[in-house]
Amino acid sequence: MVAKMETLRLIKRCPVEVTLHKVGRKWAVNILRDIFQGKSRFSDFLKANPLLSTKTLSLRLRELMEAELIDKVIKSKTPILVEYHLTEKGRAFGHVIKELAIFSIRQNPTEVFEEVPESVEVAIDQAKRWFTP
Repeated sequence: MVAKMETLRLIKRCPVEVTLHKVGRKWAVNILRDIFQGKSRFSDFLKANPLLSTKTLSLRLRELMEAELIDKVIKSKTPILVEYHLTEKGRAFGHVIKELAIFSIRQNPTEVFEEVPESVEVAIDQAKRWFTP
């Protein structure tokens, strides 16, 4: 029991809070979701999220890079071609997004689907494929 108490004393910040600080800003999870679904370019993120401004996208991409969840890769300089890819830490976050998606599909189906299917298992299988690193 002493070891458990010692570990608790070592915690300086809630672990959930630490993660949400890195990914909890508006659009951050959307961008990570998009990367898991194969999008990698600035324009891809804008097309997938029509209400996302270029300024906010630039800021979120920078924050996700600082959090070491994504990397910026310059594919060519002329013309400039930049792609964003998940880091190992970013790929590990896929498990979290997958569980959030499954939770939402099961617990909030009327908000997720225009028309709720008889079985949501197909959507859950799709979520598992999208977010499994």
